[in-house]
Amino acid sequence: MTDRYPTAGVRGYKSKKIHTWNETEITLFKRHWAEGTRERLTFALLLYTSQRGSDVYRMTWADISRGAILVAQQKTAAHHSDPPGALDRVLSTANRSHSTILATAYGERFSVKGFGQMISAAIREAGLPRRCKAHGLRKAAAQRLAEAGCSAS
Repeated sequence: MTDRYPTAGVRGYKSKKIHTWNETEITLFKRHWAEGTRERLTFALLLYTSQRGSDVYRMTWADISRGAILVAQQKTAAHHSDPPGALDRVLSTANRSHSTILATAYGERFSVKGFGQMISAAIREAGLPRRCKAHGLRKAAAQRLAEAGCSAS
């Protein structure tokens, strides 16, 4: 037994929970960034493919085949096929002058850091709350799929 509180002075745990974007936040981003912008294309790839940013920034035009985007995930090495569906219109307005679907303002392939900085700046410029992160779009995609009756698989 002790006469003092055992966790006194211990720093609290900082949660790394990622916020799931809600439909209002999704709409705000879409209103701010018009179709045809790199930022809107990035957003669409993140939301409609439900892939991690580390897989999205590496996607190439050659990955699109027979109406699907074929991805070998970097983190798990799993192969995944995403039917474009809602992406069709956004992809049709995209600049195809580079091998990767997303390219920097200089027409180069993104680095991991550069990709993260670009999408973070786009989120801030759209006026979204600080809790909105790129990975939250992956969670929003999963939530939409669950609400549509899809299984975890």
